[in-house]
Amino acid sequence: MKLNIDETNTIKQALEEYKGLQGMPSDKIDALLERFNKSLKLKMIDLQIEIEIAQHERLHNEDML
Repeated sequence: MKLNIDETNTIKQALEEYKGLQGMPSDKIDALLERFNKSLKLKMIDLQIEIEIAQHERLHNEDML
Protein backbone atom coordinates (compact mmCIF):
# COMPACT_ATOMS: atom_id res chain seq x y z
CA MET A 1 0.00 0.00 0.00
CA LYS A 2 1.40 3.36 -0.99
CA LEU A 3 0.58 6.31 1.25
CA ASN A 4 0.52 9.94 0.23
CA ILE A 5 2.29 12.69 2.20
CA ASP A 6 -0.72 13.57 4.36
CA GLU A 7 -1.42 9.93 5.25
CA THR A 8 2.23 9.31 6.09
CA ASN A 9 2.36 12.41 8.27
CA THR A 10 -0.87 11.45 10.06
CA ILE A 11 0.45 7.99 10.90
CA LYS A 12 3.76 9.50 12.06
CA GLN A 13 1.90 11.89 14.39
CA ALA A 14 -0.27 9.07 15.74
CA LEU A 15 2.82 6.97 16.51
CA GLU A 16 4.43 9.92 18.31
CA GLU A 17 1.26 10.43 20.40
CA TYR A 18 1.06 6.70 21.17
CA LYS A 19 4.70 6.71 22.22
CA GLY A 20 3.95 9.63 24.57
CA LEU A 21 1.03 7.72 26.10
CA GLN A 22 3.25 4.71 26.74
CA GLY A 23 5.40 6.80 29.06
CA MET A 24 8.53 4.88 28.14
CA PRO A 25 10.58 4.47 24.99
CA SER A 26 9.57 1.63 22.74
CA ASP A 27 12.09 0.21 20.28
CA LYS A 28 9.33 -0.92 17.91
CA ILE A 29 7.65 2.48 17.89
CA ASP A 30 10.99 4.23 17.41
CA ALA A 31 11.76 1.95 14.46
CA LEU A 32 8.37 2.71 12.89
CA LEU A 33 8.81 6.44 13.47
CA GLU A 34 12.22 6.34 11.81
CA ARG A 35 10.75 4.51 8.84
CA PHE A 36 7.86 6.96 8.45
CA ASN A 37 10.22 9.94 8.84
CA LYS A 38 12.42 8.57 6.07
CA SER A 39 9.39 7.84 3.89
CA LEU A 40 8.01 11.34 4.46
CA LYS A 41 11.34 12.95 3.55
CA LEU A 42 11.53 10.91 0.35
CA LYS A 43 7.95 11.81 -0.56
CA MET A 44 8.74 15.51 -0.03
CA ILE A 45 11.81 15.22 -2.27
CA ASP A 46 9.73 13.47 -4.95
CA LEU A 47 7.10 16.21 -4.73
CA GLN A 48 9.73 18.94 -5.06
CA ILE A 49 11.20 17.22 -8.13
CA GLU A 50 7.73 16.96 -9.69
CA ILE A 51 7.14 20.67 -9.07
CA GLU A 52 10.49 21.64 -10.58
CA ILE A 53 9.88 19.47 -13.65
CA ALA A 54 6.41 20.99 -14.14
CA GLN A 55 7.85 24.50 -13.82
CA HIS A 56 10.60 23.71 -16.31
CA GLU A 57 8.11 22.23 -18.77
CA ARG A 58 5.81 25.23 -18.40
CA LEU A 59 8.68 27.64 -19.06
CA HIS A 60 9.81 25.56 -22.03
CA ASN A 61 6.27 25.54 -23.44
CA GLU A 62 5.99 29.30 -23.00
CA ASP A 63 9.27 29.78 -24.85
CA MET A 64 7.95 27.70 -27.73
CA LEU A 65 4.99 30.04 -28.23
